[in-house]
Amino acid sequence: VVTTRTAGVWRIRDNQWSLFAEGTYEALGVVIEDDLGDRVVIMQKPEMTRLTDTDGDGRADQFDTMCDDYGFHGNYHEYAHGPARDAVGNYYFALNLSHGGDEKTSWRAGGPFMGSMGGYRGWACRVTPDGKFEPYANGLRSPAGMGVDPDGRLWYAENQGEYVGSSKVVPLEEGKFYGHLSGLVSLPGMNPDSQELKFENWKYKIRKGAVWLPHGKLANSPGHPAWDTTGGKFGPFGGQMFIGDQTLSTFLRVETQKLNGIDQGFVVPFARGLHAGAMRPCFLPDGSLLIGQTGRGWGARGGRQDSLQHVVYDGKTIAADLHRIVPTKTGFALELTQPLKSDFKEDQILKNLSVDSWFYENTGRY
Repeated sequence: VVTTRTAGVWRIRDNQWSLFAEGTYEALGVVIEDDLGDRVVIMQKPEMTRLTDTDGDGRADQFDTMCDDYGFHGNYHEYAHGPARDAVGNYYFALNLSHGGDEKTSWRAGGPFMGSMGGYRGWACRVTPDGKFEPYANGLRSPAGMGVDPDGRLWYAENQGEYVGSSKVVPLEEGKFYGHLSGLVSLPGMNPDSQELKFENWKYKIRKGAVWLPHGKLANSPGHPAWDTTGGKFGPFGGQMFIGDQTLSTFLRVETQKLNGIDQGFVVPFARGLHAGAMRPCFLPDGSLLIGQTGRGWGARGGRQDSLQHVVYDGKTIAADLHRIVPTKTGFALELTQPLKSDFKEDQILKNLSVDSWFYENTGRY
């Protein structure tokens, strides 16, 4: 099942595409609830919706609003990302801040671009199985991706900008603050003039631990994560996260680790030259990978407005690549997918390695 931003919801069955629902508004994600794909949940800009084909004719005929308890305005950038579903049936989604506009209508916390007109913009939210809406976490900027890993942890991908030094992938945890001030105006009793919303009061509360995606080098606007649980059907990368970048039209591998209780990890390029901006990957039962892509409105290096690409492993090739990076007490251990030639000496290895180090500041500057 594929959601589109302007042309409804489509489904492929028996190698035949058909229109499942139309009239949807900027839907950026879908979860299939049943084995046949006759009941799906999509995240539209104004609401999370369950679409059901009750009579089996191939078209959704029942549209149920699961959640519209958050604020929605006319700003183009108020995208709603998700949904993601956990093991007990909770649904999660994340709400973009607005972009630009008059400061009288959008509070931007001293930053140049991203603001809130209220309504839990810049928040992640949860909808329980009995339909209760719950604000979940705040401090988000442009949280374009969400996913639940094989261990049941919820992760999100953040896009760079003011108060977010670069794009990052980070666990999304209840009650935590993730760096951007604008959404805090939705806290009970707060308004743009509240002294409690000064950055000095929040900068030490930012949830620590993330995999940073170096800006412009590896990412600019990461989308949804997906994990390789194919059991080797997609190559030697079992358990690793795969995530695409909308702007650069690239695909990345990520592995996360905990060191002294703090989340960290590494990121390695996996594919480039995709047709459009990679937003939503999905591993299929046969071990292949679908990548849903969009370029509309944002622009993507791939050049197309939209695309769905299918990546299939040939089952035999193990390309020479960096497999894992593991922290040690004295540095880092680099594990490769292929052994080095026996006559490849240590001094030759060192000549081919370089290391850069830098950090990102959380400030109101872009």
